[in-house]
Amino acid sequence: MTRPLLFSSAALATGCLAAAFGLAGASWLVLVLLSFGVLWIVAISLRLSWASSVGLFGVYGFAAAGFWLQLSTPLLLAASLAGLAAWDLAAFDHRLGRAAPGDDVKGLERSHLLRLVGLAGAGLVLSLAALYLPARISFGWALLLVVLGMWGVGRLVGWMGRG
Repeated sequence: MTRPLLFSSAALATGCLAAAFGLAGASWLVLVLLSFGVLWIVAISLRLSWASSVGLFGVYGFAAAGFWLQLSTPLLLAASLAGLAAWDLAAFDHRLGRAAPGDDVKGLERSHLLRLVGLAGAGLVLSLAALYLPARISFGWALLLVVLGMWGVGRLVGWMGRG
């Protein structure tokens, strides 16, 4: 179940990027992005360990360029989220490849996917809330929120690593 979701996430990430740049009229960049997506999926299918990191870096680079060019924010957020999911699923698929014959692979997949969907959903909701809810805060409060967010993510990663 992990492999199809991995390929779907990579395709969704590059598809959302291509749609965002296509809506802006950059048709040549759409071809570049679609080619990037095909190469990324081929590299993942060959189980190249570096492919997911390069794919994530590419998706975030193009998404950052899209934000700078003021392209469709929901499409760029969806691309970023799908790229992060593809990166996570590639690492998880690599770990599953080293599972012992007696391990409950289906149970491991189910629990990992439930956590991933929960975190991705929470990230999407918080990102959209940050974009569309009016809030004026000072730099000090923003810095405090960033530090608390980093601390919270660190705690969550530590908790997930123990589980």
